[in-house]
Amino acid sequence: MHTMMNLTRQRHIVGTSARCLVVALALLASSNLSADTGRERNMIYYTTPPGPAEIGRQLFPTRLDTAAKTRSIAIMQPAANEPAADDIETSIGMPILFYFDKTIIRERSRPFLDSVGEMLTMTEYADRKLVIEGHTDSIGTKAYNQDLSERRAEAIRDYLVGKHHIDPSRLVTVGKGESMLYQPDKPRSAINRRVEFLAHEEG
Repeated sequence: MHTMMNLTRQRHIVGTSARCLVVALALLASSNLSADTGRERNMIYYTTPPGPAEIGRQLFPTRLDTAAKTRSIAIMQPAANEPAADDIETSIGMPILFYFDKTIIRERSRPFLDSVGEMLTMTEYADRKLVIEGHTDSIGTKAYNQDLSERRAEAIRDYLVGKHHIDPSRLVTVGKGESMLYQPDKPRSAINRRVEFLAHEEG
């Protein structure tokens, strides 16, 4: 467990899915979260497009999914400094690429978004809402990066609405700029330039 600034993370290679590169368990200070949730975040980062059903299972797990994952695990009380399961939120991270200084999505990134769009049209997720978070690296000013992340999150929303006919009221866009660097020790790293999708929680 390494602590860097206000970010604590645990990284390891995932062997259960060839599509997953890393799973990062990130403790993010509430001041860095738009909703001020104060919750830990489990980000699953994909380097190739996952299937729609896989995205749905990760973002909107059912009780059966949860039971299957924990069937062979002994249930223990968490330590005082460990969060309860309800205090952990899951996000899906994807390397959505744009043309430099623009909000035009590159062709090779569209299969990632198509998987998200197809997931949202599945019957079991037809009433679910999604948060689209845009993130940048530290190149440029903070104000510029904040604006760019907001516009790119909106571009992704527009893509999902335009191609997959998703009701825009189901998509909430948020720009994080450079406030939540995935690799704070490498602020210009490409992995910091990402999009995260989270389940939208009412209230």
